[in-house]
Amino acid sequence: GTTIVANPVITYKVSDARKFFLDVESAEAALVDASSGTIRAILSGMDYAGACSEDVTDVLTKAVRKFAWRWGIEVTSVQLSDLARVRAYRIYGSTTE
Repeated sequence: GTTIVANPVITYKVSDARKFFLDVESAEAALVDASSGTIRAILSGMDYAGACSEDVTDVLTKAVRKFAWRWGIEVTSVQLSDLARVRAYRIYGSTTE
């Protein structure tokens, strides 16, 4: 029931230049897009204390590393540089006529 904002920092190296440069239109963009969804899915199953734990970086790194490999990317670490509780507001309707 807590809304959080997390800012991941992904450290990686190119392990297969052919895949990275030729097989994917933008491997870096694909990594950012796909890892955002994976990180969200993992953190949404945790409470705030779990998201703040030291073990979360290992869990995130393993999950992101798993799919990045197919693009010629070897993920060495995923860390959360920012992790904060926030209030979420939803605005319904339009303010313009």
